[in-house]
Amino acid sequence: MNLAEEFEKHDDEFLKFERIEKPLHARPDICAMLMIHAIVVGVGDLISAAEHDVFYFDVDVDTFAEKVTTEQIRDLRRCGVVFFEECDSLGMFT
Repeated sequence: MNLAEEFEKHDDEFLKFERIEKPLHARPDICAMLMIHAIVVGVGDLISAAEHDVFYFDVDVDTFAEKVTTEQIRDLRRCGVVFFEECDSLGMFT
């Protein structure tokens, strides 16, 4: 799956958290983190870096791309998750 194309395909869903039918948490950022962890289970901190008004997730994007579904990306966009193609990372604005 091409993450840049898939995230762009769901731009109209960005920050539309109320559209998620059964969110894993009532807070969009925590919901996103729980979703990402369920897709690519890891250990340690999920937030790997922060710069200005963005924080980045410690996720292997190749493994993530193999496992994630279109519906999951749509819901991650609804939570506010962004794919930063220039640094090949998932993150969120604060």
